[in-house]
Amino acid sequence: FMSDGVASAISGEEARADKFWAGLKTLKTEWDMTKDDLRKFMSDGVASAISGEEARADKFWAGLKTLKTEWGMTKDDLRKFMSNGVAAAMSGEEAKADKFWAGLKTLKT
Repeated sequence: FMSDGVASAISGEEARADKFWAGLKTLKTEWDMTKDDLRKFMSDGVASAISGEEARADKFWAGLKTLKTEWGMTKDDLRKFMSNGVAAAMSGEEAKADKFWAGLKTLKT
């Protein structure tokens, strides 16, 4: 669970730490993630996405929703699928996110 990204989020500015803790609460309540789930799911990229600027966090949460609704991913699937690169692509600049989703769509067909 502990990574550079998590350590940075919880030891940095108060607003960033608050966003990180709120993000963990969301993962626990809305995604039913346990401590074991969080250990497997969390990465530097996830920590950065949920504790960063609001627009980036919003893109990350929207991406998780898309993976759940359009791809049928459960929390078990997300634990295996999520990585620094996936989190960065989902929450990053629009052009990169668009390429990420297009690439996934290509893999699906």
